[in-house]
Order: sequence, then C-alpha cells, then structure tokens
Amino acid sequence: YTVQWKVVSGELHGFLFEGLDKLRMGGFSRDSYALDSRGNRYGLEFSPERNGYVVLLANGAGVASGTVTYVFWFPTDFAKAGYLAPTVTDKGEARRVFHWAPNEWDEAPRQDHYTLKVLLPHAVPPGEDPRAYVVKNGLILTERRMNERYKLDYQRGPNDRLRFVVHMDRPPNNYHFESQFYLPAGWFTAGGAPVPFAPSSGPPGVAWFVLAALGVFVLFLLV
Repeated sequence: YTVQWKVVSGELHGFLFEGLDKLRMGGFSRDSYALDSRGNRYGLEFSPERNGYVVLLANGAGVASGTVTYVFWFPTDFAKAGYLAPTVTDKGEARRVFHWAPNEWDEAPRQDHYTLKVLLPHAVPPGEDPRAYVVKNGLILTERRMNERYKLDYQRGPNDRLRFVVHMDRPPNNYHFESQFYLPAGWFTAGGAPVPFAPSSGPPGVAWFVLAALGVFVLFLLV
C-alpha cells in the first residue's frame, strides 16, 4: 500500500489500517517507510488494534505540516483467501477470476484518487504494445461495471510482466473499490500459484496515470 495524508491540524503520527477481511498477512515488511513533503524519511511501527493495525511513524515521530506518504507491504495469498478462484466462461473457457476490493477509507472525503496495480504472471513479448497485445489476444476479461466506473490500462511492468491498472478519480468516502476480472487459467497451477515463465527483454512501458497529491494507491503482486 502507498497512502498519502495531508496534515490539516495538529501533528500526524499515523492511522488505523483495517478491513483485510479474509486476507491473512505474513507480517509487514521491515523495509516499509514513510516520506514527508520535505524529503524526511521515517521507519514505520505496526501494532495490532481491533480488526487491523495502527501504522505509526517510528520512535514517536510526528509531522505538523505538509504531506506524509506511507509505503508498506506484506505477503498474502489471494487464492487461499478465495479472491483468486477457478471459473469457466459462458463459452466453456477455463479462467481464473480475481474478485477483490482493497481497504475502504473512512476519513477521506477529499481523496484525490484510488489506483490498484496488479502485476500478473505473464510476460509481454518484445516490441508489443501491452494494451494492443491484451486486446488482440483476449487475455483479460472485465466486468462491465469496471469499464463504466474506472479507467483501465495495461502496462509493461518489471521483467516485462504484464501490469493491469485500475484507476478512479475522486472516489467518495468509504468507497468500495471493487475489481472483478478474468485471467487465462494457464497462467496458474491447479492450486492457484503462478506458472513459471521466462521474462522477455522488451523496452519498459510508460505509465498512463500520474499519482497526484492526496492520493492513495495499492500495488499487489501475484508472485
């Protein structure tokens, strides 16, 4: 997760992170950190609270003005949680459905945007435009509501892996940022693990969406 807060009064130390639902965490990464708008970097501390965790700047640090961007991540298994599951299309094609929504934010009435980036276990061939490649081969099928509500993009990620981007400008408070899309079953084993693949060596892609201030995006890797 990458979450940016703007300090409007007092001193900001942290926030409550909850709403993981069925996801089971393997512990927060020790490399998690925060950056304020002056370029100061902070470690992060995590403590269990209610149905989530309190995310705090380490050593009692606080920020009295500007913005603070929190960057933290943790291992989890979407297949075991039931968010990545086998299914079959109306035409009898075997697929894997990814049906999940990241956290809802209850103190974000002026949220700038919400962006979900999913790094997929499939390499985009050299010289191929990711969007044209996906459309030409019918690789990713999305529910109609996703096309109506969100901006969707396909990018070349690290090691040429296909990256699917779901973006919404100015979501309302407590917005349920639900995604539901269908991937080729051949990208995964019967247990839901990605099938090993050999990355290509094509040029890096260009991101379509620039993350602005007061924004939040969540990046999950299917590895």
